[in-house]
Amino acid sequence: GLVSLITEKVLGNDGPKCTAVLANAQGGLELLPFRQYGTHWLKVQDVAGNELFSWPNEDAAQEIYTQTAAWWRLINPAWIDPADQANMPKEKGGKERCDIGVNATKERIRNAQRFSEAIATTFAKPTFASYGVGKENAAWGEIVWRVLHGDPATAGNPLHWQLITDKGDGTVVVKGANSQSLTLKIQPPQQAGDGTVPTERSAAKVVAKVKFEQNGYDHQGSYDTTEVKDSTLYSIIKIASAYDPTWWAKPNYKENK
Repeated sequence: GLVSLITEKVLGNDGPKCTAVLANAQGGLELLPFRQYGTHWLKVQDVAGNELFSWPNEDAAQEIYTQTAAWWRLINPAWIDPADQANMPKEKGGKERCDIGVNATKERIRNAQRFSEAIATTFAKPTFASYGVGKENAAWGEIVWRVLHGDPATAGNPLHWQLITDKGDGTVVVKGANSQSLTLKIQPPQQAGDGTVPTERSAAKVVAKVKFEQNGYDHQGSYDTTEVKDSTLYSIIKIASAYDPTWWAKPNYKENK
């Protein structure tokens, strides 16, 4: 639809365009899944769907996001600065650009990780949450690279495969043991959610007094649905009715502040 088309134009509709935007956007990188999301959600499978390997074992920032040469990397360094701004001639007295490039992106990722860990348990009390649980708007709770061409049985450990080409459309060609060439492609989303946020890996982990699990909407259009509007109004009324306007005057106010 029109909204999706506009979103693609803004965020990028392929690897190079999307990387040029998000690798330089702190806010976008703060949406990455970190430790609280869990482990082993990035998988590689053979053509029959048998799992060959998975990441992360512990730390996605270290094992995936800041990898620059691994075939399963998040970011292609060559796509971060398409205008080559870091090497543009400086104006007289101008400062050298240090806010764009591989090192700057890695620092943004580390800052995003620190932010994620800092807010991991900071849910308001009480919290009322609503989220999508439908399969009709599936989300990437797990990301699967599947071998389309080549024999992974003779290609050795996927951890040691070497990247040959990245087409920027979710398809890569790698070289395994004995120079075995394999083509892999990211599979469509399979987990329940709202098309953006997966239910089990993300939304369901919210610590809330009340949770509204709903079907039939995508993330972008959630507040256009009657169910979400109703649950939001209910939540606001319940929070407002429990509000104590004299809380600031209580003895422990300064301690809590």
